[in-house]
Amino acid sequence: MTKKNERISNAQMAAELRRLPKQIFRAAKDRAVLSAKKAYIILTTLIRDTAARIAH
Repeated sequence: MTKKNERISNAQMAAELRRLPKQIFRAAKDRAVLSAKKAYIILTTLIRDTAARIAH
């Protein structure tokens, strides 16, 4: 790869920097959604197990 191909133009760098906040927000939102899904699965499993124990 030549030096010319490795370099990023100022315009490309500016475009990447403009997209960065959105990408960071999206990543944080995705992590929050995954955490909420995990918590939901754990809680529903505990509730279901507890209800099954009480029923027997």
